[in-house]
Amino acid sequence: MTHHHLLFTIAISISLLNGETRGRPTKVYTPDPYTMNQTARIGDNPFPTNPMSDRARGYLLQGKAQTAI
Repeated sequence: MTHHHLLFTIAISISLLNGETRGRPTKVYTPDPYTMNQTARIGDNPFPTNPMSDRARGYLLQGKAQTAI
């Protein structure tokens, strides 16, 4: 019984010692493209379409194109 206990203790200590050296991975810097671009300003893109028009188009199709989308 003590042999199993000793073997278990050695296995646990080896796994704990191996886990210490790994640590967390270093952070890789990825620049944010929205903050780096100086030409992107408020008002450059058009307003989104009217959602009521999209809804009306859906009623016109009557569900015929739902599987195609």
